[in-house]
Amino acid sequence: MLALALRMFEDGVCPGCGQQIKYAMDPALAEFWTTMQPVRDHACTALAEAQDAVKDSKHPHALRHIVGMREGWEDALTAAPPTPDL
Repeated sequence: MLALALRMFEDGVCPGCGQQIKYAMDPALAEFWTTMQPVRDHACTALAEAQDAVKDSKHPHALRHIVGMREGWEDALTAAPPTPDL
């Protein structure tokens, strides 16, 4: 029963933007949609950089990159917040 409820909910969500389709497709609401300033996902950035570093190797699509934190990340949380970079 829970799986059916989840399926019903997911069917009403746009896979592109993650918003409810009944609102995302409503022309009366078109001028009200907006976005916030983008924020960088640093884990995805690290993954993209790792993939780019091996792009000329043999079968780079077969390589699996494990994303994680280096030692010292806990200390960085208590330090002053960095300036945003996009």
